[in-house]
Amino acid sequence: MSTPWNKVKVNIPGIGERAYVYANYRNVGGQCAPNTLSLARQCMYIVSTGTLGAYTPGNLFDGLFPVVGEYVTVNTPYTFGIYTICYKVLEIIDEATFNTGTCVSCYNNGYGGICSDAFVTVPPYPGDPSGCLYTNNINAFGIAQVQMGVNQSNSTAFINTDCVSCTDGVLPVFEPNMLVNCCDPSETYQLASTLMAHITGTGITLGVNQLGINTFTQAFRADLYIGGAQTGIKCWHLKEDYPPFGPTAYQGTPGSPTVFDNCTLLDAQLITNGSNPCCGTQPQTEWCCLTGVAGPAGPTTCTLVGLGTCNSNLPNYVGGPFLTNQLCVDSGCSTVVNPDPPNLCTPQVSAITTLNNKVGKFVSWKNRALGK
Repeated sequence: MSTPWNKVKVNIPGIGERAYVYANYRNVGGQCAPNTLSLARQCMYIVSTGTLGAYTPGNLFDGLFPVVGEYVTVNTPYTFGIYTICYKVLEIIDEATFNTGTCVSCYNNGYGGICSDAFVTVPPYPGDPSGCLYTNNINAFGIAQVQMGVNQSNSTAFINTDCVSCTDGVLPVFEPNMLVNCCDPSETYQLASTLMAHITGTGITLGVNQLGINTFTQAFRADLYIGGAQTGIKCWHLKEDYPPFGPTAYQGTPGSPTVFDNCTLLDAQLITNGSNPCCGTQPQTEWCCLTGVAGPAGPTTCTLVGLGTCNSNLPNYVGGPFLTNQLCVDSGCSTVVNPDPPNLCTPQVSAITTLNNKVGKFVSWKNRALGK
């Protein structure tokens, strides 16, 4: 049985609908790694909608939007103490990628779980480098669909930037010493004291307002001076690493907008402003609310048009532009003229049936030859 998009989608403000691919992490003997006790939880979606959906308004992940490479800690109190679950964000995908793409992020994370459309099982790790369809159309269990198995009203969830703090259930203590690129966690820089003061202070330095950042998840834009070179304008957040490593960022020229609660919200604001987003390039399309005929009369529809073409100069213009179809519909526009492309993948039921038959024949042969 394939995975429905509506079961795993998350509406990220200003970005639109996306799905998170997670891996459950454990800390065993000081080694923080994907959960070796559960193959399914090495590559998983967390069910987002419905009564128990993690992102249903009022539930545990509501308003929580980590970026790739970050961790989410879930703490639940019991009589014996606090039970902690840790999830690492491996990938964030849109609906088009979900419908037609193949997931290899779990394999690239070092533990492929059950994500294989050739039914390559693990161990040995890391599994199948070819991965599995995001939709699970071939292997129904490829990327597990996991319910939030805790009392959400009695639990707390927060973003962590390192695995040990996540698995230990520790709220991050704000003692940053490094900068991290929001879009590429491998691009990091040590913080010079002057730059640290500018980022975390609340006063004025050389006539420029300090940013006043006080959490690891808050994000900002800046062009950093790293000693003889500039990084160019990018999106950054802070982290703590011991010992700190890599080149040092000495000073930075902040970009606009300034500070947002996390990288996702900063990215959303950039797109809304028509600027290049933190990751990738500006979308080349936008949604427009139009009537079917010239003039204000007639039913309205949300239509996908070229970037910059949705404006009041159109004879059948009603509203827009909108970043996503959902924002267009929410504005009061009606049905979609150009919906997202359908899922054209056909479930390979016959392959699974053949495999099951072979397993059944083998068991029968084994029982006859060796006894049960």
